Amino acid sequence: MEPTTIAESGDTWGISGPAFLGIYLALMAAATVLWLISWAAMRGRRSRFDMPALHPAEAALVFGDVNLAVMAAVAFLRAEGALSAADDRRGLKITGPQPAGSGPLEVAVYRAIWAGANRSLVVVRWDRGVADVLRSMIADLTERGFRYRPSRVAVRTLTVLWFVPVIGLGVIRLVVGSIGGKPTGFLIAMLAISGVFALFATMLSMKHPRQTPAARAARKQLADQVRQQRGDSSWAMVGGVSAAMTVAVLGAVAFWAADPELAAAAAVMAPGTSGGGSFWSGDSSSGSSCGGSSSSCGGGGGCGGGGGCGG
Repeated sequence: MEPTTIAESGDTWGISGPAFLGIYLALMAAATVLWLISWAAMRGRRSRFDMPALHPAEAALVFGDVNLAVMAAVAFLRAEGALSAADDRRGLKITGPQPAGSGPLEVAVYRAIWAGANRSLVVVRWDRGVADVLRSMIADLTERGFRYRPSRVAVRTLTVLWFVPVIGLGVIRLVVGSIGGKPTGFLIAMLAISGVFALFATMLSMKHPRQTPAARAARKQLADQVRQQRGDSSWAMVGGVSAAMTVAVLGAVAFWAADPELAAAAAVMAPGTSGGGSFWSGDSSSGSSCGGSSSSCGGGGGCGGGGGCGG
């Protein structure tokens, strides 16, 4: 009996189609395991979350971005009677003293509006004092475990690179096999499948990349709280903290529902619309704006020999 061989004369790279398919599948399995390990390590473990740990402006930074945080601060000030729409409905104006219980961002936003005439949220967002407070808050939230460091976010997103050399090898085999006139049907199908899977892995790795386990737990708990009080839509009735937290969790939808006149005056873009000069309008599930790829016999002379379908 003659010994079994994995290659026949004319096989691409001296490896038969079925043999290459087996190698490709093994490499994809290894890449998947490495991606899962890397993704789980970057995702982190769930931790206990104490509700008082997040102020509404901090929650807005965790669930959304700096724009949402400024929006939540304005909601707090409005609910406490400290500001309103300007007389010409083209900005905001101060109408009362700085409310008790204001956090650093509310203080900075209050001062920015006080110092300028009819300021919209676009202008307030870029006020130097507001920007300094936002940077400090982001650093503090990172230290407390509610936001990933930028380097960690980048590493988490790059975990999908495990698939690149494997798919690249398959593509090269496909090209070489096609040039050599080898059947490549199975290899094409396998590349398509692995590409779809790699695209899924990329999307999963990029989903809310700055939300740590503590942030996800906070979002779930605070979302439940907000849903329980949705019947009280008047900011004056629910108070500054509740109004700001509702905006932090739900975004511009809550802002427009509670005070459309103020939203228009502040240039908050209405949900579902777009336009230049308007403030960010997405809800907090949109993620942060401040601070997831290609993929049937593996290329040889035959499917077991010269007539296979792997290139």
